[in-house]
Amino acid sequence: MEIVRLPNGTEAVVATYRKQVIPDFAGNPWIEALPDILSPEQVIEALSSYPPMDPLERQLEPHLRIHLIPQRLSQYFQPLEQHLVLYDAISSMIRGGYVERNPFSPSVIRRLSQMENRQRGNVYPPHSTAKSMALIGISGSGKTSSLNRILALFPQVIVHSEYQGQDFPRYQVTHIRLEAHMTGA
Repeated sequence: MEIVRLPNGTEAVVATYRKQVIPDFAGNPWIEALPDILSPEQVIEALSSYPPMDPLERQLEPHLRIHLIPQRLSQYFQPLEQHLVLYDAISSMIRGGYVERNPFSPSVIRRLSQMENRQRGNVYPPHSTAKSMALIGISGSGKTSSLNRILALFPQVIVHSEYQGQDFPRYQVTHIRLEAHMTGA
């Protein structure tokens, strides 16, 4: 992946289009520019993180070895079944959100034109079809670290310039993450 820095300092990936196996995804530059859909084994490999282990550290005195634990534990991540489910949910949500937004689809072009006309007349378009999700759980259960690891598998910004011989200068924001911290009542 070629990385570029946008004028505002954001790092973005230059679009590379991939052939799609799923017919609903084919011919859509927003989806074709996303990374391939990973198998469960690939997700486990991509998310796993194991701290380095130096066999000589076993020779250290216990009072010294104890200081290795906090640092090493923060480097350890073993994906569980719920991480695979979360990856599939996020991947499906991102891709599914683009199915009805193919910028080269005549129906999408027509709908965007109608929306633009409505906004000029101060009439707001119908409800959004944007996808979203909430991840809720007790503090310290790994929600943020799991979500960060999975979202890191998708570039947040993709730069398009040309698609199938047509000019297509666009920035694609694949995901936006908002955190809402809850406080006890």
